[in-house]
Amino acid sequence: MKNKGFTLVEILAVIVIIGILAAMATLGVTRIRKNADQKDLFNLHSSLETSFENFRTVLVMNGDPQVTRLEIGDQTPPAFNKYITDLSYEGHRLSSADLQGTVIEVFEKGNALIDNNYINSITKDIPNYNSLSEEQKFAELEKQYIIDSTCMVESKVVNPGQEGATIEKHCKLADGVPVPSKDEITCLKVRYKGTILVDDYGDTDNALKFNNLCEYASTTPVG
Repeated sequence: MKNKGFTLVEILAVIVIIGILAAMATLGVTRIRKNADQKDLFNLHSSLETSFENFRTVLVMNGDPQVTRLEIGDQTPPAFNKYITDLSYEGHRLSSADLQGTVIEVFEKGNALIDNNYINSITKDIPNYNSLSEEQKFAELEKQYIIDSTCMVESKVVNPGQEGATIEKHCKLADGVPVPSKDEITCLKVRYKGTILVDDYGDTDNALKFNNLCEYASTTPVG
């Protein structure tokens, strides 16, 4: 009995199937790498934020002037360098030379309230915003102000001592306008060997952004 060979159509079908499986595997590996890279960058962002916070705290305790901006480079205060000795990225222990040009700044979140782009970004996500009454519009905006801590918040207990008592939060008002919050936000533009990996201000294509509010709160540094 003769062995029957594969037809050209069958061979092509196998090649196509193998190609599809290879593409799916490649996409899976790429996705895993991307997620791992984002996690790595998030950890680096968090570590730099904590390092700067600790550095500022020590300055205050020593009676030194408060610092709201720091750029890592040749002029980086020697006292700050010890805070980045334990930082790593992709398994590589970082030095100030690796992070040359990285900028860390602290802003008051309330600065966002004076940026019209911040309000516009909120209203885009509110269904039928333009058809709401002025009172309804403010109520919707206020919800986001409170979430973002951009306004000074006042709380009151509704039905105290009764079942179903709740806590209501509202923005503190002055002449009908929300009072800006002085809560701080740390914004970073992280450079690694010259490449911008993180840009909280959203100015750099392909760079990750972890603090969206930086885009609107970065008008005036703290102090």
